Amino acid sequence: METQKPNIPAVDPYLFWDVEQESMDWHTESSAAWILERVAERGGKETDFAALVDFYGLPLLRKVGKEIKDLRFPFMAETLSKLLGLDPNEMQCYIETRSRAERLISLWS
Repeated sequence: METQKPNIPAVDPYLFWDVEQESMDWHTESSAAWILERVAERGGKETDFAALVDFYGLPLLRKVGKEIKDLRFPFMAETLSKLLGLDPNEMQCYIETRSRAERLISLWS
């Protein structure tokens, strides 16, 4: 008998304390992007990322991981790139953070 995937990824509920998890549509690409960003920003553990890979698949997570434009802290982009096997230079959050830093440095020079 084939087992079905759950309707919700097996991530720690504290990452989504402010939303009604049962009423969310977890199956769209835009949801995957928002959820991946939330797990990265709120300090998700490797088990949370593994649950997302199991739920969405690595190809989709890599695609949406490249498109995330902003993460709170620069080290999150590095962590996310390692977990997803991405080059940080392909990730919008890394490119945007780097370009903001370069603009600020040029203002101070």
